[in-house]
Amino acid sequence: MFARDAEIGVVADVSVDNDGTIDAIRVRTDSPLGFGERIVEIPTSAFTVLHGIVVLDLTPEQIDQFPDADSADDSTRSTD
Repeated sequence: MFARDAEIGVVADVSVDNDGTIDAIRVRTDSPLGFGERIVEIPTSAFTVLHGIVVLDLTPEQIDQFPDADSADDSTRSTD
């Protein structure tokens, strides 16, 4: 995945609403300091899908400011 001509990572997950419209993507990216990786959730207001390609309207620095996304799927969480 690219943001303003800089590679930032890969799409790890796509979240869709009830009618099948994408409402967010989760991107696996390196941490800002280069140690390990993290997953951030990018809302639809920050990207466009053109012919099956996700185009971000963010800089890599803006993506670094997103908080880590919870990578666990809600359906796998325990309800104990």
